[in-house]
Amino acid sequence: MIYLDYAATTPPSETVIEAVTQTLRDYPGNPSSFHRPGREAKKRYQQAKRHIATLLGTIPERIFFTGSGSEATALALKGHPFTPGETILTTTVEHHATLHTLEQLKKNGIRVRTLPCDHEGFLPEETLEAALAEERTGMLSLVHANNEIGTLQDLKALGDLAHAHDVKVHADMVQSPLHMQLALDEMPVDYASFSAHKFFGPKGIGILYARDVNELTPLIDGGGQEHGLRSGTENLPYIVGLEKALAEAVEALTPREAAIRRLAKRFLWRLEASTLEYNLNGPPLEKPRLWNILNIGFKGVDPQRLAYKLDRHDIAVSLGSACSGDTIERSHVLEAIKAPRSHGALRFSLSHHESEEDIDDVVEVLQRLLL
Repeated sequence: MIYLDYAATTPPSETVIEAVTQTLRDYPGNPSSFHRPGREAKKRYQQAKRHIATLLGTIPERIFFTGSGSEATALALKGHPFTPGETILTTTVEHHATLHTLEQLKKNGIRVRTLPCDHEGFLPEETLEAALAEERTGMLSLVHANNEIGTLQDLKALGDLAHAHDVKVHADMVQSPLHMQLALDEMPVDYASFSAHKFFGPKGIGILYARDVNELTPLIDGGGQEHGLRSGTENLPYIVGLEKALAEAVEALTPREAAIRRLAKRFLWRLEASTLEYNLNGPPLEKPRLWNILNIGFKGVDPQRLAYKLDRHDIAVSLGSACSGDTIERSHVLEAIKAPRSHGALRFSLSHHESEEDIDDVVEVLQRLLL
């Protein structure tokens, strides 16, 4: 199998699996318990949180564990205290975790305004500036690195602009840690969402970064874990797995990204050399983007049928966001950037694990299937 769906999920590394299973064996206690097994589990939990905070460029008091990136986003948006009449600004290219959460907030009377992005998925500064001037805004929520087309927003410029208007910033950074070094306390963000399974960690564990925890109201009540922000017994094995995966992502960032860039260039070079009619949705490679996400539209092609045929050839790709994989509707992101409707789009998301021969094989199969 040639797996090219890393934007949907990354398989946990062997060292992460080992760290999780070892923690299950060595730390059976509840971190909230007073006895020795509990104290040992609590000590390991605190050690992991300190290390994770350091890797993300912040302090442990601003890191809170959740069950997923979606939960982290929901906690930031639903837990923030909006005042009557305030607006939440967002964009047309957000992940469903953000869009669906905002739909719920709208039902509860919160005003939401969706700002258009350009044909490459970027939110223009002038668009945001105009909206900030027109609206009494409480928060800007935007995806940092787009999970479907790879667009990398200028978070520094957009966040600074929002902060200049005393507007809080939530960033969906689920796709970011595997591909760039982050220093959250130095970035213009107040909340940020993360998910371990996007950087070779376990599924079922995420992080919310909150610059000021006192501003949030918890969504889950109970024993008061995570400083009262997210009750429930701490998932220590997966927290340790997240710690291991994040450390590996940071340590191997440069060689991994170099390998991904070589593969992305080769993929597009091979497509260009073929006789296939295609277009790259989103920014070109020379623009700010994630190189591992290549959303390719093929002229006159049914993307679902093509994805099925590729699967029969042991090539795993995506129709877009995995969270919308059960539907046959066209991606809202592709609609937002006005991608050609005549081109059926597939997302090929790469990693450092593939070889140039794998990329050549994929393009050769595409040629056989489409010509």
